[in-house]
Amino acid sequence: MKKVTLILFFFMQFFAVAEVYAECNLSKFSFGSSIDNVEEKLKAMGADKSLPVSGPSGNDSSQDRYSLVLAGELICKNDKEFLGAPIEMVFLYNKLVEIYIYKFIEFGDSPELVNWAESSYGAKDFKPDDFYAPKPNAFWLWDAIDSTVFYTLESIEYGVNEEVKIQTNKYEDLYKKYSEVQDDI
Repeated sequence: MKKVTLILFFFMQFFAVAEVYAECNLSKFSFGSSIDNVEEKLKAMGADKSLPVSGPSGNDSSQDRYSLVLAGELICKNDKEFLGAPIEMVFLYNKLVEIYIYKFIEFGDSPELVNWAESSYGAKDFKPDDFYAPKPNAFWLWDAIDSTVFYTLESIEYGVNEEVKIQTNKYEDLYKKYSEVQDDI
């Protein structure tokens, strides 16, 4: 009986450890990374066959603002929360400054990205009452050491938009520079 108990214990430990490693870790895409560096990591992951890039002039990585839009299920293969959730990586002056994840859910379906955000940045014990409403509207944020994480759940006419935006605080000068250029246009 002790052998069976011991085997069950190790079996359960294996799945607990595997579940921890299954969590999507977007920090492998370090803020400040170049577009080429991120594309190399995507290629190594086999996730380079994702959605096309976006921006005013397509693949021109020399532009001031550049975005890569990727299928969440290719980046976070083991997390069901990322199924149907595009991940946008925003670059200013060839530095990764923001990661934006968004997902549409139908009324009555449970939000999913919130589970990933709370497992990555800490559980929010006192969520706004509107988070639990049939037509939810909620917003909160986490202040991390080098970034700010925004969570939004917003009812629209035909469903709910769920969004997580992770924005670095290290490159505020790039945001300012980009904003000034946009004001001059």
